[in-house]
Formats: sequence, structure tokens, C-alpha cells
Amino acid sequence: MDAGEIAGLTPEANPRYHFFRYHHAFLDTTYNSVIFIYSCPMKSKVRERMLYSSCKASVITVGQELGVTAEKVSEVSDAVDLTENFIFEELHPRKPDEKKTFKKPMRPGRMR
Repeated sequence: MDAGEIAGLTPEANPRYHFFRYHHAFLDTTYNSVIFIYSCPMKSKVRERMLYSSCKASVITVGQELGVTAEKVSEVSDAVDLTENFIFEELHPRKPDEKKTFKKPMRPGRMR
């Protein structure tokens, strides 16, 4: 399945768990990454959201026992957010820009 197809298979009114194996290339290296995605739409019933949220860790543990170890655990609230770009950035986040430090100006009348 292609990464863009996950959104079409995710219901808009019910929470779901997904283990997705993502084949991709990054920095001249080919990866075969597994990502766990918990989708919890706001349209779902409160009881379902609570149940799925409390069982998430158990599902991940069972996956590990079966040999499926997720490199990244992600959550989305809307199926539309499940795009290939979202999955790629979850696995390879952009590095934050370096902050430039501000040097305080010297007091007037002082020479250095």
C-alpha cells in the first residue's frame, strides 16, 4: 500500500491503530521503516476515544512481541493529515534553525 492510501482507509468517525511499513529513500540511503499511527477523530464517541487511548501502549507491546517494532509512534486527529509527507517528516524531522544570539550593545560612554 502506498503512504497516501492510509487516509482513504481510515474512518472519519472512529479511532484506529495502524502499523505501516514505509519504504523510502533519505540521504542516499534506503529505509524500510515501521511507524505506528493512532488516529483519533474528534467526531468519534468519547467512550471510543478513551478506550483506544488507554489501549495504545498494549497494542504497541503486542506488536513488539510479534516482531513488529515501530520506529516512531504518531497520533493524528484527522484522517486527512495522514499523507506521505506527514509520515516522512515523522521519521525524518527537520532540524530547527539555529538561533542567532543577540549581543547587548555597550553602554554609552564606554569604549572597548
